[in-house]
Amino acid sequence: EQQAAKDAGAGYVRLELQWSSIEPVPTNPPTYNWEGYDSVFSGLASRGLGAMVIVMGCPPGACPDVLGPLNANSYGSFARFVGAAAARYSRAPYSAHYWELWNEPDDGGDADGITKWGQHPAEFVQMLCQAYPAITAADPQAVVMTGGIAFANWASQGGPVVSYLLAQLHQEGSAQLCD
Repeated sequence: EQQAAKDAGAGYVRLELQWSSIEPVPTNPPTYNWEGYDSVFSGLASRGLGAMVIVMGCPPGACPDVLGPLNANSYGSFARFVGAAAARYSRAPYSAHYWELWNEPDDGGDADGITKWGQHPAEFVQMLCQAYPAITAADPQAVVMTGGIAFANWASQGGPVVSYLLAQLHQEGSAQLCD
């Protein structure tokens, strides 16, 4: 797949980095197992491909659902994790500098009543405000982005999208870069 991306002219590959795979059981101090991702990152770099890393996937106890939002006591753990990931993967041989936090944060939840980030814009901003400095402290070249929005496609299919999430994020303060 990586070579096919390179052959097609791609410069970057969007790569999911699952927190729950690297830290399946939250510990203090944290214990991370990067083994499963090192070869993926080095494979991309060896082909001249950059990684746009999408960080997601809560370990048990960090969130009510694997897709978020974070529990109140998990923001620090998440910030430590993304800081450690940026420290590891921003350096050679990996050279990853693009970090997307979560995917489709406008997901409002499921029919089973579990709410996701879309119902928690203030908490999403809080996560961004803690993760951003952790990533940029580890990698001053880092570009940190909010997750890709599902709005246009998912809403047309009747999904539980929160179409006003971006406006809420702005209102909650993300536009002020987290005072």
